[in-house]
Parts: sequence; structure tokens; C-alpha cells
Amino acid sequence: MGKGARGGQTLTRKDNAMYWKSFDDFWHMGGYGLYVWGSYGATFLVMAAEALISRQHFSAARQAIDQIEQKK
Repeated sequence: MGKGARGGQTLTRKDNAMYWKSFDDFWHMGGYGLYVWGSYGATFLVMAAEALISRQHFSAARQAIDQIEQKK
């Protein structure tokens, strides 16, 4: 029914839902798979790094607070 980005029959549409013919078609995303999955990967890496950095900053702040409280 629907045409893919390269003009091939890669997916069909029924009621605004997409159905791919195979997992390979899903993985390649009509020729844009590298950009789609690369974006997901980059987003995941940034979010994971943010969580790790936040945890390190929290631990450092907690240690600083503990040291200040011990001096009192």
C-alpha cells in the first residue's frame, strides 16, 4: 500500500499504524535506519552519562556535607 523512502514496498499503513514486511525492513527504516538508530543510541549514551555524572556529584556533595558536619 505505502511506498518507502526509496520507492520500494517496505511498509503498509492501516489506520495510522505501520507494518513492516520483515524485521530487516524495520531495522533499515526505509533507508534511514542509521540515522534513526544512531539518534536513539546517542540519546541513550547522553542520558546514561547524565545519570552517572549526577550520581558522582551527589556523592561528592554528600561527602562534603558529612565533612562539614563532623567539624562542628
